[in-house]
Amino acid sequence: MSPRLAFPGSGRGARGRALAPAVVIALLGMLLPAAAGTALGATSLVSAGAVPIGGTSAHAVTFTFTEDVMDAFPALGGTIIVTILDAKGANTLRFTDANGGQADPTLSPPVLVGAVPTAIGNTLTVTLAASDPNSVETITVSNLYITASANAAVGPVNATSSGTIDPSTYGTPTTT
Repeated sequence: MSPRLAFPGSGRGARGRALAPAVVIALLGMLLPAAAGTALGATSLVSAGAVPIGGTSAHAVTFTFTEDVMDAFPALGGTIIVTILDAKGANTLRFTDANGGQADPTLSPPVLVGAVPTAIGNTLTVTLAASDPNSVETITVSNLYITASANAAVGPVNATSSGTIDPSTYGTPTTT
C-alpha cells in the first residue's frame, strides 16, 4: 500500500497542484543518484532522477569510467563492478530496464575487444577482455534504470566499485 499524504490547499488552484507533487517527492525521500567520483581517474554517474519507493526511475542512469592515464586499464582486461545499495546499505535496489524488468545495459564505445556489460540485481559488471595501451580509454554504460523495493530506505543511492581493475584508475562512484 502506497503512503498517501494530504496537504492543505493541495486540491485548490494551480499553485496547490504544483506544490503538492514537489513536497511529496521531497518528503518521501526519493533515492537520488548524484554526480560523482573523483579518484585518480574519473567516474561519472549521471542521475536517474527520483527513484520512487516500490517503483522504477523515470530516466536511465549512465556510468562513465575514464582511465586516469594511458594504459591504466590492464592490457589483458579485467572487470569493473559497481554495486548499488539504499541509504542504509541494504540490498533493496536493483538495475532494471525502463519497465522494472531484466536490465539490458548498453556499452559504448563497443570497440573494446570483448567488452561486455551485465547487470543482475544490484550489481553492474563490465568485463574487458583487452584494453588499448596507446590511448586513455573511456567506457560508458547506459540504458540502466534503478528499481527500489517497497522496503527501501529513504535517501541517496550508495554506489561502490570493485573488481580486478583497480578503482583508483578510474574513480569510485559516490553519491551525495
